[in-house]
Amino acid sequence: MITVTDLSFDYSGTPIFDEANFVVGNGIKVGLVGPNGAGKSTLFKILTGSQDFSVGSVDIKGTFGYVPQEVKFDPLLESATSVREYIDPESRAFDYELKELFSGLELQNVELTNKPKELSGGQKTKLALARALLLRPDVLLLDEPTNFMDIPGKNWVMNFLANYPNSLIVVSHDIQLMDRAISKIFELNIHTKKIDE
Repeated sequence: MITVTDLSFDYSGTPIFDEANFVVGNGIKVGLVGPNGAGKSTLFKILTGSQDFSVGSVDIKGTFGYVPQEVKFDPLLESATSVREYIDPESRAFDYELKELFSGLELQNVELTNKPKELSGGQKTKLALARALLLRPDVLLLDEPTNFMDIPGKNWVMNFLANYPNSLIVVSHDIQLMDRAISKIFELNIHTKKIDE
């Protein structure tokens, strides 16, 4: 569960949020929309604690996972000796389950024994998504999760998220994904600097 109260944040003197409020209850799936530059990625950084903010409070109950638009540097990924070690650190899944997951995420050419740091940027981002989906955090934040995917991969992600049992906030320009997988929309209002439901 996420509760944001009176959140204010400005960037170089330009207000991005001004006393914004919202709640994401347990099991609620939210689509986060707004024009480019409205603050969607900034909000995710605030929620994950990697960005300080001026005023207000952010309360997240339970575990959370975050997958950015593109994984540029992930110390866990870079230090992992194998793909399996990175995506399933507690070895909870069978190999065939991981292969099914890889098939859905268009990672058929990636072996569990590969070194993740040697993969392409798109493959690393898909691996981060695979890791997040396997860990099933109480709150999952996804920034454009279907960016590097063709239609079958997008459909697989759409179906998976539609059945995801926990709370979810997803940024996406994929209208079909939004229609299928989410319960409500939050819009970043660039005029009022609020977050409208």
